Amino acid sequence: MENNFLKKVSEKNKMKISVCICSYNGENYIAEQLNSIVNQTLKVDEIILSDDKSTDKTIEIAENILKNSGIDYKILINEKNQGVTKNFENSCSHATGDIIFFSDQDDIWMANKVERICNEFAHNENAQLVFSNAELFDENGVYKDTSWDRFGFKINDSIFKKSQLTYILGRWFVTGATMAAKKSLVNDCLPFNDKFLHDHILSFVACCHNAVFPVNEKLIKYRQHSNQVVGIIKKNSFSEKAKTRVNYDGTIESMELYRELVRQYLNDNKALEIIEDKCAFLQKRKEYKRYNRFVRFFRCVMLLPKYKLYQVSPLGSFLKDVIYK
Repeated sequence: MENNFLKKVSEKNKMKISVCICSYNGENYIAEQLNSIVNQTLKVDEIILSDDKSTDKTIEIAENILKNSGIDYKILINEKNQGVTKNFENSCSHATGDIIFFSDQDDIWMANKVERICNEFAHNENAQLVFSNAELFDENGVYKDTSWDRFGFKINDSIFKKSQLTYILGRWFVTGATMAAKKSLVNDCLPFNDKFLHDHILSFVACCHNAVFPVNEKLIKYRQHSNQVVGIIKKNSFSEKAKTRVNYDGTIESMELYRELVRQYLNDNKALEIIEDKCAFLQKRKEYKRYNRFVRFFRCVMLLPKYKLYQVSPLGSFLKDVIYK
């Protein structure tokens, strides 16, 4: 028997659900991924698979599963290799759903993933993008961590609640395999700027509107293996992090790329002001390296509020700036 939410989706709102999948030489894992999508408690309406010219049996495996799924589907094959961002752009441009889910080729969705995320959209009219936590496991099926722990994301963080843009400029926390977005957001972001990954663009733009909503459940099993095209960062020890030198010029350059996103998709002066504030903070951290450690300590103390705003580990970043040149 359908619960009230399923009735709301299917009868009242008639919310159409699309899944956009990108593949490239994924024959080892794509069957498990597709079967987990096909067998959701809330059935999706269409699956759009864009393949980046695989040379293995990915397409054959996908076709055999999807043709018997009872779900509308399209398999698009690129004439030449496009890369991850443009491959997802191709898939998204053919999606017709009100809500678009994004899927890699090598993960496993929990059976209630679509239902839980659509439920979040149904209860939050302002939501443009919804994402969940994920279990991280290796190619042998051994559990490693969660994506939120890996990113250092805390659902009740006061900065996240106040300004999602400020939060995302200091700590990335959304991975595409866990997220779904309204079609209106996706349309606003097409074509994707190929200097970024698709999930970076969508989550950044949604954060500018404070319209990202997290679901505090692990709704996918995220596979980390040697052949994946992109993936969640590997976990470093504290000692390794402490020894790592920050490339401040590179980080400042990345802020220029974020400015480019704002100009391309938003034209939002408030967002530009926040980015400028982050740039000023980074520039001061860079300049303070020319002082001796004693002077550097007191100057960095004056920046402590900014460390808290923009750094995943404020104290660790502060100490690294004081200790290392």
